[in-house]
Amino acid sequence: MQTVCASPGLFQRRRAVAWKHQCARALAACRLGTIVLAPPCPSRLAQARFDQTFTNIMKLTNQGLPLIPILRGIQTHEAVAIAQVLVDQGYDCIEVPLNSPTPFATLERLRQTFPTIVLGAGTVLSIAQVEQMAGLGVDLILAPNCNLRVIERALKLGMQAMPGVATPSECFAAIDAGCDLLKAFPGEMISPKVIKAWKAVMPKNIRLFPVGGISAQNMASYVEAGADGFGFGSALYAPGDSAERVAAKAASLLQAWDAAHGRFQA
Repeated sequence: MQTVCASPGLFQRRRAVAWKHQCARALAACRLGTIVLAPPCPSRLAQARFDQTFTNIMKLTNQGLPLIPILRGIQTHEAVAIAQVLVDQGYDCIEVPLNSPTPFATLERLRQTFPTIVLGAGTVLSIAQVEQMAGLGVDLILAPNCNLRVIERALKLGMQAMPGVATPSECFAAIDAGCDLLKAFPGEMISPKVIKAWKAVMPKNIRLFPVGGISAQNMASYVEAGADGFGFGSALYAPGDSAERVAAKAASLLQAWDAAHGRFQA
């Protein structure tokens, strides 16, 4: 007797459709008594998380603003106020790195307050950390490196992964592992010319986000090279920034994105 695992795969629409077809075929075979259908995720919680994550993550691909505020160092008590000014301006995603103070409490509070944003956990370096994030309602696992075991575990638990990549080999290793979203890191050493070269050989559905050193001043050159979105650290938030200061920075970055995207993507 053959066992088929109806894996949810990647988050692109065409692959989601393929997954539904796979589930239907496997279920039909199960009814014939020839196949045992294994669950697509290890738990109902993980499957429900996948469903919500799919809805949320589309905001970083086809439907929303592909700019990721990275709130490194944020305190839990200030997280909602900072996040609110970002959401009010149209930001769809917020990342809390795990090397921030009390990141678990911060992520939990943001998930409760903003159920439909793309909630990202950053600097996730181990499988144990991935598993902890699944219970907090995190949608997106981000890392500075490309750890295939972390990617695999995140996808199996119904989350998406955005690993850090710095070479073509890392890009394609992550793609082969199931990633649609890649973090070009550190952006300071990955020039627009490099982004252009990578995009020329990548599958068209792969989204590339330079992170590190991106500002309102240099964003346009990366957009022209083919960057699909960006992550912003201190250019948007630094520990101690007030909500008003973050709002001003966010507005400046959003204006630069709109100008660059309108110019090169029209």
